[in-house]
Amino acid sequence: MMTITRLYGDLTDLCLSIFDAGAPRQPVEIAERLMDCESVAMHCPEHLFIVPAALLTATRLAQGAPREALEKDLSLAAQRASKVAGGFCGSWGCCGAAVGCGIFAAVLTGSSPKKEADWAQVNQMTARCLENVASVGGPRCCKRVTYLSISEAIRQSPALLGLALGEVPEITCRRFMNSKECRGVNCPYFPKKETR
Repeated sequence: MMTITRLYGDLTDLCLSIFDAGAPRQPVEIAERLMDCESVAMHCPEHLFIVPAALLTATRLAQGAPREALEKDLSLAAQRASKVAGGFCGSWGCCGAAVGCGIFAAVLTGSSPKKEADWAQVNQMTARCLENVASVGGPRCCKRVTYLSISEAIRQSPALLGLALGEVPEITCRRFMNSKECRGVNCPYFPKKETR
């Protein structure tokens, strides 16, 4: 079994290879690439890192930042994400994917518990992403909450972070058959039947 440290390292390497390719990428597209990694299960705590990693990679690409900035960001995000327990959503009442958006905002702004600047915006980011996750309901689905959280972070970033990450793309889940708890047609990302 792969350790969380090793898997976070593999996900970091993939983010850096996406960054090195140089073309701007949409955060959901990057998250899909990360979720495609063979070691990422349907439901697992790695999504707590996938969310901020995808958002940070897309942001640093859009900004034309140096690779070192993204390396530093991903290292800090991995440290913070590794401290969030799996099952946070149902056991603590705070979905880890939404927390991942807060980690993204905190890393990007340099926010800390003692800083006045950005403290409110970082908490608002988490709160708005959590509200979006809660609007769909349970049971758990790490893929669904990843999509919901990243989509809301894209929508909130201009106002909260002064950052444009583009439009929220159309998202269709291609992993639903791997989830025993899939909500089917009650999930906004479940494939829609074409009508004639």
